[in-house]
Amino acid sequence: MPNGQQVFQEPCDTDDCDPKGIKTIRRDASIADNKLLPPRFYDRVGDNILRGLQEGFRDETFNAPPSLPPSASASQVVENLQKLLDIFVSRGFALKAQVMDVSIDSNDTKASFKVKAQGTANLWGVASLSFRRSPVVNDYIAMVLSAYLRQCGRQVTSFDLEYTDTQIEESWAFE
Repeated sequence: MPNGQQVFQEPCDTDDCDPKGIKTIRRDASIADNKLLPPRFYDRVGDNILRGLQEGFRDETFNAPPSLPPSASASQVVENLQKLLDIFVSRGFALKAQVMDVSIDSNDTKASFKVKAQGTANLWGVASLSFRRSPVVNDYIAMVLSAYLRQCGRQVTSFDLEYTDTQIEESWAFE
């Protein structure tokens, strides 16, 4: 995003608009560097979706797992990641989604795994944006899982995204 604006105006219809229905927006100084926008966007989208899954959204409840303390085992964290994937499936976002090929270190603090999500609603968008080498890809499952790992005090140490005509495959590692 090479030309992100620091100050811009946008139309609005709330009480804090000027008489012409315009509001001046100033970008947070902590993200003045345009290179920071894609990862910040990715994190904020994931955080917002996860919050909706955990707290409910528009009178819907999803029974998403709460965050775990940083002292929780990697096994518990991975188990909750599958619970999040189950919500995506039960709500029709994916036909099937599962955590697989899990490898956990002997101390149960680090893990690597794959996520295979078949028939996702955003498969075409993920493929198109990935093909174009977009700095932001609309992989909402990855955004939510990443947000959950952050919420549990875990750091993603590697992530890779691949896709086919029918599925998204993510490779993850965290500590």
